[in-house]
Amino acid sequence: RIPAGPQIKAGEEHAQVAMVRQRLGLAVPQGGKDEVFDATLVAAVKAFQSQSGLKPTGTINTPVRTALNGALQ
Repeated sequence: RIPAGPQIKAGEEHAQVAMVRQRLGLAVPQGGKDEVFDATLVAAVKAFQSQSGLKPTGTINTPVRTALNGALQ
C-alpha cells in the first residue's frame, strides 16, 4: 500500500515516488534516483490517471494513491 502523503509534482523528490514507480512497473533511470519524480514517471502517472478515469494531471495525489492501492485488491 502507498500511504497517505502530500501532493507530489514533477521534479520533486519523495520516498513515495519510488513506490509509485515500482507499482507502475518502471525501472529507475540510468544514473537517476528512484525517489525523483522524473518525466518518464510523469508520463506513466498521466497514462494511469487516464486509464483509471482520473484527470491526467501528472501529479501524485490522494486519488492516484487510492487508485493504485485499489489495483492491488
